[in-house]
Amino acid sequence: MTLPAGRYGWLPDHQLHLVATLAHADHLIELACEALRPIIRDGAVDLRDRYEGAYCLATVSAVKPIPPAVSRYTADALTQLRAAVEHVLYAEVEHTLGRDLTDREEKVVETPAFTDADNLTRWFNDSRRKTIGPLQDGTRLAKRVRELQPYNLRKTPDQHPLRLLAEHTNHAKHRAPVIAATRIGTVIPDWMPPGVEIPAQAERPVEVGDVLAISPRGVVLPMDIWPTISIRRPHTGQYPVLAHELDLIADWVRTVAIPILIAGTRDVAPLPVQLDTSAPWADVRDALADGGHMTAAARFRRSIQVAIARDNLAFVMDSHPEQPGRSDVRRWVAALSDEEVLERATSIGGVVSVDDAVYAKSVTDRWVDEIRAVATP
Repeated sequence: MTLPAGRYGWLPDHQLHLVATLAHADHLIELACEALRPIIRDGAVDLRDRYEGAYCLATVSAVKPIPPAVSRYTADALTQLRAAVEHVLYAEVEHTLGRDLTDREEKVVETPAFTDADNLTRWFNDSRRKTIGPLQDGTRLAKRVRELQPYNLRKTPDQHPLRLLAEHTNHAKHRAPVIAATRIGTVIPDWMPPGVEIPAQAERPVEVGDVLAISPRGVVLPMDIWPTISIRRPHTGQYPVLAHELDLIADWVRTVAIPILIAGTRDVAPLPVQLDTSAPWADVRDALADGGHMTAAARFRRSIQVAIARDNLAFVMDSHPEQPGRSDVRRWVAALSDEEVLERATSIGGVVSVDDAVYAKSVTDRWVDEIRAVATP
């Protein structure tokens, strides 16, 4: 078979269908992440002070609900990712055979996900499947299927991306919606006076009544609470961060599973994910050439970093000795591009010495001049 030339020449024409599937899955992940933004912005929990003897316990009084769209978009994204793998395998089988599969054959062509090699051997040797040449054990395609199996992750097969993909989609399709829940990632006090204790957080969703900090009665303890929105793994009960789980699985599908099934190696140019599937494509390969590679989860993380950095820049300049006007500071910060915001926030971060402080002061002095230049007369 002659493959097309170019960066994505490893992708044959009979597999071009998956380009839109991957882009659509990425868009669904973006929607799931965006549905989380209000919780991240406004806070996921409410606290109250509860007193026990000489101590004040910062106690969770309410856990804000997660929008239902989060679990639905998550399930839809995972379903599309599984479809991408299934469709690639099906197309490879038909292309190798040089004909359409019969009704009987197409019912048994699916992507297996086994934690035991013997179970996969039995799967290949099933009488319904042994008549399909490309899926006979030992063939090129069968070897590629073996390479993707969870049992290859010997110590932790339950954490293999294919195992995760199969369990999440089976559960969402046949049993119940994806379970998303709030956990407390980190509690960071502004200071640590004597007698303050930050209890270790439980490996479960946060609940009303959980204690996040303990301080002596009368001590004011400002603190930052960093919640995480997590997804429950049906087969283990673990709660990894939802955006990380989606990114892990999507990256494996795009950079490992699909290249191995098609090309027999992952050492190929990964397919882009940033493509507009709502617009018509006159030529899929032209769309490929214009696609971007920053995933939805990466874009979301970056947007959160930018938002935090903008707030930090405003806080720093509000505290500057020259006291530029607050409205002028906000106007200046808003006019900065995302790249400029991150660059400037980084330039004054990590002040640990006198020299660092002197440099940071010189930088912010220049920013005061910029703020005054855009100030309202």
